[in-house]
Amino acid sequence: MKKRIFNNRPICFVALFLAMGLLIGEVLYPFNKLFRLIPAVLSLIAVRGLFSFPKTRKFGYMAVSFLVGLVAICGANDVYVSRQIPDMTTTIQATVDSEIVVEGGKTAFYVKDIVVEGYALDGRAYVSVYGDDAPTYRAGDIVKIYGDITFNDHQWFDTYYAVAVNKSSYYNIWADSVYQVADGKPSFPLNLQLNIKSMFYENMDGDSAMICQALVLGDKFGIDDSLYDGIKASGLAHVLAVSGLHVTALASAILALLKKTKLKPIISLSIVGVLTFFYVLMCGFTASSLRAFIMTIVLNFGGIMGYKYDKLNSLSIASILILLMRPQSIMDVGFL
Repeated sequence: MKKRIFNNRPICFVALFLAMGLLIGEVLYPFNKLFRLIPAVLSLIAVRGLFSFPKTRKFGYMAVSFLVGLVAICGANDVYVSRQIPDMTTTIQATVDSEIVVEGGKTAFYVKDIVVEGYALDGRAYVSVYGDDAPTYRAGDIVKIYGDITFNDHQWFDTYYAVAVNKSSYYNIWADSVYQVADGKPSFPLNLQLNIKSMFYENMDGDSAMICQALVLGDKFGIDDSLYDGIKASGLAHVLAVSGLHVTALASAILALLKKTKLKPIISLSIVGVLTFFYVLMCGFTASSLRAFIMTIVLNFGGIMGYKYDKLNSLSIASILILLMRPQSIMDVGFL
């Protein structure tokens, strides 16, 4: 007898139909919102029909998953568009929210807490400053920026849009001038990131430090384009994305140390979960690091509870949780 597809794993079909709902919702994005009613009504009819009969009731979750995905992506896209502002040249107040990269006559960084003409904007912005002047501001400082601000338009199935959403970066600022107005302190995760990067740069040459910060934190911000092109040509670019390799190595190392303390397995795994979650936080909650974190937690806690680890189910659980938290991840290359 032939095996059934996915070996009849319901969680896999939840992930599949959730993704289908997300994709259909994105397909309908450029059209009138009323067109969304077509798949929504059809899926509601399918839900009603499947749950009406005992023999088909067990398949009802598929239609529900599709409907959830459709509603999630449509709602997320609408919330994103609601942040849109007209392009303008103005003075902007904001807080520096990243390291400051100076390269090739350009200074680049991210800002948060953006205020434009007395109106507070939600999310972050990517700032580009052209010129040879060395910045006098640091991460955490409040700055005044004079220049052009634009909204990152949502293009149909745009992977860059998905990455921008995951970074909460909704705007671009091309600055003519930036000056500090008040000292500030970076957030705890950002401050920790900056200290780690500082250790790399203090003890290595520039290229090695940039590669190390990408290997450890998955942060490719500031890597020289020619260096990154060389890494891609070597086929090693995937190593610079924090994923299963990094999270599993960290979790295994912590677990090996905790075994020497003879703590109860549930306590040891809880500590591993907290520390690996903190690591994923430092890496910016990228799709690849979240996927690795969720699958590692399922593996470890499933094992102590006596359940056999199933890679496909674990991957499906990770996909479901990521897509529910960030529906636009369906278009993110890191997620795919």
